[in-house]
Amino acid sequence: MSDQLYPEVVIRTGSHVVTAMCHISVSQPISKQLLITGTDDGKVLCWDLSAQLIRQSFSIDSTMVLSTIPLVQSCRVLAYTRGQKVMILEWCDRSGQFQSTLTHQFEGNVCPTFCSTACISECPDRCYICVPADNEVNVYSVQLTPPVGVVNTSITLKAGAMVTCVTSISTNSEQNMSAMIGDEAGNISLYYIYNNGVQTKPHDGRYLHPISSLNIHHKEPVLAIDYNSTSRLGVTAGGSGLISIWKLKEQFKLSKHLDIKTPSKGFNAVRIRPDSKLLILCSWDGVVRLYHPIPRTQN
Repeated sequence: MSDQLYPEVVIRTGSHVVTAMCHISVSQPISKQLLITGTDDGKVLCWDLSAQLIRQSFSIDSTMVLSTIPLVQSCRVLAYTRGQKVMILEWCDRSGQFQSTLTHQFEGNVCPTFCSTACISECPDRCYICVPADNEVNVYSVQLTPPVGVVNTSITLKAGAMVTCVTSISTNSEQNMSAMIGDEAGNISLYYIYNNGVQTKPHDGRYLHPISSLNIHHKEPVLAIDYNSTSRLGVTAGGSGLISIWKLKEQFKLSKHLDIKTPSKGFNAVRIRPDSKLLILCSWDGVVRLYHPIPRTQN
């Protein structure tokens, strides 16, 4: 089934090439809907969605921003670059702005591909992120309070093809960690890392393999992916302007429900707002498109 979809809101970013994006809501000093985007020259931009204007700009380094990840428990955003730097932005209620609280350099070559990262678990003092490397994904622990640092957990997820994107299934507990990976062969694959506090044992002593997979884009690479744990809806996007909506059902079954045609030719990032009422797409032409409501899927 395929539908045609047209955006309700279009944000033209001008000279800024959007390579990463996330949505975050703040309530102090006044309620705002913010869009945090990354650029191909190492900048992180904070947009006021109602005004469609840039409110703040941060520079991490001169390399592409691969991910901007919302840490919703503490109203922080983690940004990660191809230069292997991590920056933490923390919202200040008093000033009504973000403040840069941490910039940390990864040690060693941990990200040889142009892929996004994802937070798979979040606590007040640290979070865990997935970093793709060819056909593997390595899990790192990022300490958010002093002494700061980034540590390799030695947990590696193995994919059937080169990894092109990754997202989380749920980030609210260290007891349950899981990730969804998209690859260049058009597949999405689900991995459970921790289940009820017990770490999943690698099948071959080193790698974790998926517990469920689905070919969502046929032979087209999955370039962007997101998932909403409340609605159990996921979305993927590729290079042809086609996006696919899917659902994670009981017993880890992945089911495709809808293909949607859009005016874009390709996407760098897709996001579903936590209330599942807004779909945000960042395309190769430097345009951010907001779709509301998200098309309904079958049960």
